[in-house]
Amino acid sequence: MKNLQLYCAPPNRFYFFEQQLRNRTNDYIAVLPVNRAVRILKQRLLDASPTGALADPDIFTFDQLLLNLYSALPGAKRVLSAGMLQILIESLLEKTAGSLPYFLKGEHITSGLVRKVSDAVSELRRFGYDSKAFAQIKTDEKKAQPLKYSDFEILLQALDEALGEQLIDEPFAKHTAASQLTKENFKRQFPKVTEIFVSGYGLFTPAMFTFIEKVSAWLPLHIKIEYSADNPALFQHTHEAWLRLKAMGAEEHNSMRQSPFAQVLFHRDAEGAHKTDQQERIAVQPLSDRKAEVEFIAAQIRQLYQNEKILPARMAITFANLERYIPLIQQIFRRFQIPFNLSTGFALNQSPLIKLFLQPLRLASSGCEWEQVLGFLNNPLLPTQEINFSLLNTLLADRRIKRLTPGWTKYLLQSTAYKLLKTQQQEEIQLQIARIEEVL
Repeated sequence: MKNLQLYCAPPNRFYFFEQQLRNRTNDYIAVLPVNRAVRILKQRLLDASPTGALADPDIFTFDQLLLNLYSALPGAKRVLSAGMLQILIESLLEKTAGSLPYFLKGEHITSGLVRKVSDAVSELRRFGYDSKAFAQIKTDEKKAQPLKYSDFEILLQALDEALGEQLIDEPFAKHTAASQLTKENFKRQFPKVTEIFVSGYGLFTPAMFTFIEKVSAWLPLHIKIEYSADNPALFQHTHEAWLRLKAMGAEEHNSMRQSPFAQVLFHRDAEGAHKTDQQERIAVQPLSDRKAEVEFIAAQIRQLYQNEKILPARMAITFANLERYIPLIQQIFRRFQIPFNLSTGFALNQSPLIKLFLQPLRLASSGCEWEQVLGFLNNPLLPTQEINFSLLNTLLADRRIKRLTPGWTKYLLQSTAYKLLKTQQQEEIQLQIARIEEVL
């Protein structure tokens, strides 16, 4: 495919096409994997502009691009965030608990179960499955595990009903945007775009592949990945993408210059490749208590010094929590006549008590930024009732409320996201709001 150009090159952060984009008008789309890279590339292009001014370029993550295209579709629904989808899944699990023998197995609904089921449902939606499409699946696994497939079908049907005609989850919105993409609605959204540049990605979702295949039929599309056919084991993370893009007819430009080391790294078939036996380098010693641990370490240090002449000053020991071991180290190392130095000091402003004292000042200076407020409320040194603010945190993120300015509670309580919650969850939110207002 002449329009689809594939560049296999060494790591170049995310800005492989930066030079080609400089001094261009807004006749392109650049796609990068993370929001930070999007901001940095925009700033770099602005800095490189001769006039010091630049119209906001069309630079997105793939997720942003697909959601933008979805929002322009006729009859587009309101997109539900990942956090709100998880809350909705929890509610649906409770409502359909009696019909889900595979998920619940007689157990209570836990946060871990909700997270795992939500992730699985999101993955199914990312591949374009609603309840009807999922019911049509025919695999040997379905015959072997009918309860598993039945539970997913019931849950997907409940999700379709809950979302209704007004809402759609993010994964399914991206799938819908890609599957319904046409040249006409793309040109309507981006009339000036003549080329697309994609870099920084290793994994591509089905919606991304669909987008690439469709758009490359009418626009030049340039994709850069880190890959070399000389060592597919080293580049296994991009191998599937390389195969799929080549199958689309991509014209490959290979500028990967590998060192001799890179040619054999992780390459089991390469000459000289061999497994390393770690048994002589790593020792796992089960011990009964902290005293036994310190005595074992002291004996090992003395043995290394006596047998291999390794000085104690050349050795380092780490503990998960050094404070708990200090008395034992002082007692046992002195008995073994091993010199030691304990690195336990920290700056005064890192003291938990001083940080707590300074935190209200930071709240005021930040304009009651939510993250600062949450950190203050969760401080273990405060003599307050412990409250879990995770549900409120999800709602605030969904409504993009970053600062608790006057009127934030009214805006939140009137939102659709709040009204979708169960009565008990709404009461929890109100309790959390009351606690915050008391503190502020």
